[in-house]
Amino acid sequence: MNTTTAEAGNFTQEYYYEDEWELKPFVKESFFIALGWQWINAMLIISLNTAVIVTIVRYKKKSRLYFLLMNMAIADLITGIVDASVNATERTLGMGVLNYWWFGGNFLCKLQRTFSNISLLSSNFILAVTSIDRALVVAKPMLHFKRGNTLQKILILSCWLLSSLLSCPMLMIYKQGYYDLLTPEGGVQNVPLCRETITGIGSWKIFFYLLLIFSVLIPLTVIIISYTILVLAIYKRARSPPNSVRGVNNFNMSLVFNTALPSSKVRSVKLTFGIVLSFIFAWTPYFTMLYMVIFEGFNDPVVMVFIPTYYLNCSVNPIIFFVFHRRIRRAKTVGSSSCGLTTETTVNRLSNNDISTTVKTVGDTEISPLKQSTNC
Repeated sequence: MNTTTAEAGNFTQEYYYEDEWELKPFVKESFFIALGWQWINAMLIISLNTAVIVTIVRYKKKSRLYFLLMNMAIADLITGIVDASVNATERTLGMGVLNYWWFGGNFLCKLQRTFSNISLLSSNFILAVTSIDRALVVAKPMLHFKRGNTLQKILILSCWLLSSLLSCPMLMIYKQGYYDLLTPEGGVQNVPLCRETITGIGSWKIFFYLLLIFSVLIPLTVIIISYTILVLAIYKRARSPPNSVRGVNNFNMSLVFNTALPSSKVRSVKLTFGIVLSFIFAWTPYFTMLYMVIFEGFNDPVVMVFIPTYYLNCSVNPIIFFVFHRRIRRAKTVGSSSCGLTTETTVNRLSNNDISTTVKTVGDTEISPLKQSTNC
């Protein structure tokens, strides 16, 4: 997502020059800080998300959460390859004019900007779906157990399709053009730029609102609702009497799922919550700065430094994953079948009330401690 947020003809002068020829303070420093940061972002995103994908594939754990994280890592990896690295290359080629310098022609300009938008939107939508999945684990464990795999695949496919559909207008918005830009030495150079064809402050405001709604507000709303449901479900369980089970007819199968919550489910919820926090902290500076540029006329060179902060979302997610993956592996070494053993122990404790400890049936589905362990 390469948003230049300025009229093409005045891009260099408006952001970098006090008047026709005098550079603003710290222009070169801001540009090269942004350039170095962009290359660091690109390398971190590509290397860390590749490591996540390799780890999940090698781990070979049939986990629904890992399936979601795999798709998120793929989307972030595409962002690193198609967006962050290309953005860094444009800045590197444009060092002579302290600007971007497009190198791929008009067709690749449209294609690259479109795929960049698809990957970013997909990552954000998948994060929202992950929050829904974690809420279902706690609030509706039976629904998640019986239909979780199908629902997950449908939601993931919807994320990719919806992101592709919403990104189609980028094919029309972006195009390559040649613009006369001032150089720090006082000359003028004709530079190819791949940028938006949006003109007028009203059109820029509409573009900003659409970007904000689909990139942040919709995923964040889904996340807030999901975590509200999750917290209420945990609160409801915490208030339920521990000795409410008195016989076979009153046996509540969700009690078997409750025993897994303090171990694997809590870790997965914390992992998702950490990713949500990184999502908020990464996108907030970007949209704050974009708002100041479009609505307040802010044109300081510091814009170059803060605009790429949304890439942090793609590089921090893998770090959070590895922190919790390490804890999961450590817990697995302590007790590889802790999830299944916990449920079995709970049912055994209920055996004094003449409850069968082998298999319980809910509807048409048989659930045993062995099956529980594969879905934690």
